This record gives sequence, C-alpha cells and structure tokens, in this order.
Amino acid sequence: METLGKFLTLIIAIAFAGWGSRDYEKGYKAYLKKDYATAVKIWRPIAEKGDVRAQDMMGDVYYYGNGENKDYSEALKWYIRAAEKGYSLSQFAVGLMYDNGNGVTQNYSSARRWYMAAAKQGHVAAQNNLGLLLWQGKGGVEHDEEAKEWFAKAAAKGNARAQYNLGSMYFQGYGEQDYEKARNLFRRSAENGFSLAQEDLAVMYDDGKVIPQDHSEAVYWYKKAAAQGMGKSQYNLALLYEQGKGVDSNLISAYIWFDMAIYKEVPDALRRRSQITQLLSQSDLKRAMEMAAECKTTQFKNCGK
Repeated sequence: METLGKFLTLIIAIAFAGWGSRDYEKGYKAYLKKDYATAVKIWRPIAEKGDVRAQDMMGDVYYYGNGENKDYSEALKWYIRAAEKGYSLSQFAVGLMYDNGNGVTQNYSSARRWYMAAAKQGHVAAQNNLGLLLWQGKGGVEHDEEAKEWFAKAAAKGNARAQYNLGSMYFQGYGEQDYEKARNLFRRSAENGFSLAQEDLAVMYDDGKVIPQDHSEAVYWYKKAAAQGMGKSQYNLALLYEQGKGVDSNLISAYIWFDMAIYKEVPDALRRRSQITQLLSQSDLKRAMEMAAECKTTQFKNCGK
C-alpha cells in the first residue's frame, strides 16, 4: 500500500506540473501580447500553489508595473518565494533589489548572499554583480581574487560588463597589471557594445601610454562611444577632427561633437566650440549648427561623418 500510495502521489504531482506548465505558457503568451491583466489572472493561482516561474513573473509584473501599480514590496515578496526554492532568476532579482535598495533597505550583505546563490547556478549577470561587490568590499570583506574569478566566469560567457570589469582589474593592477589583457578584454566588451569599454579602449589608443598609439583606432572607438552619449568620447572625437589625427581634419565635425559635449556638460567644450566657430565661414557655421541640431534630435545617431 505504501508503494502504491507513493506511486499515486507521483502521478498526481506530474499531472499538476503538466497543468501548471500549460497555464504558465498561456499566461506568458498573454504577457507577450501586453495583456497583463490576463497574464496575472492565469499566473496568480499557480504561483500561489508554488510554480516558481509564475512566482518570478508575478515579481516582474509588480517590479516593472506591467498592468499593475509598480510595487517593489509586492515584487520582492514573489521573488523571494521563488528564490527560496532555488530559482536563479528570482535569486538574482532579490539580490538586485537589496543591492539597489528597491522596496527594501539597501543591504549589500544580503545582495551578496542572493547573487552568490544565483551565480553558483551559472546566472551570468549575478556572477558579474557579485564580482563587483567583492571587488568594492561592499557587504563584507574585499576579495579581489574571488572577484576576478567571478568576472572571468561571466566574461567567458560573453557578458560585456564582466569583460570590462575584468579588464579594469588588469589595467589597474589588482592581482597583476597586464595592459595587453586589459586591452583584449576592453575590445571584447566594446565589440559587445559596452560604451565604457569603447571609451576606455579609445583612450588607450589615443594617448599611447600603455599600448602603441593608433589614432585611427581611437577615432573608431570614440565614434562608437560618442553615439551612445559618452560625453568624454564626444569631446575627444571633436579634438581629433580638429587636429586631423586618425581622420581627415574637419572643423564642421569638430563643431558638432564639441556641441554634443556641451550638451553632456563636458568641461572646456564650450570654449573649444567657440574657437572653432571663429574659424568657420558663415555658410559652414550654419551647416554645422543644422547638423548639430540633427545630431541631438536623433540622439547622436545622425551626426555627419
């Protein structure tokens, strides 16, 4: 009888899991259609019964305010229910909320604990964020080598932030100083679109202090970062256009990028633009001003050459 009872219990559990899975998928289809009310109506009962995916999505609904009033406390409640059952997405979410102080008193120690739980399961963003807390000594003792290990795990999986952070550790000499490793990691991160890496890589090529100077490479990466709104890159790109380093001298382009740097409140950009203004003809100045306006309107995407 005991064996039969266990068998029947298993059959019932499998049946419930199947229905829960089907209901979750129905809710997810509604969610993708932005029919959040229907998604919540479907998810809530199975979340209450312990479906971790539904619990996690209920957390998302309240965290982002999708179809409901944004409510961090309610989001945290649902995330914790799934996190305590080992669901890595929710463990990361709880860690993030403690890290940022969303709906809860900021607590780096708790953030570390939940990031660690998710990181051990291979959650890439958790590995990066855990590395940051360890590196910065937030929520406990500073552990540079352990931070480097977590950054390396996430970087190997293509996480651009981790690639940048690991590169920064090599650049700044935590554990060992290796500019070539830093450059390679910055490049990988930059190629993945991370603007800080694009800017730092450009600076490395621009000043030539730790790697061979290459103004053409500097221009290429400054352009990438400038298009993402990085003010320092906009200013430095303008300088290279003004000086004709790594690119043909172009005072109109220099004007445009100094103007963008002013928009980003970069010191000295206003003075440099004023100097360029004195060198432009009236017709070129008018054209430069029109192009600068277009550059701002398109959020740095249509800025001439």
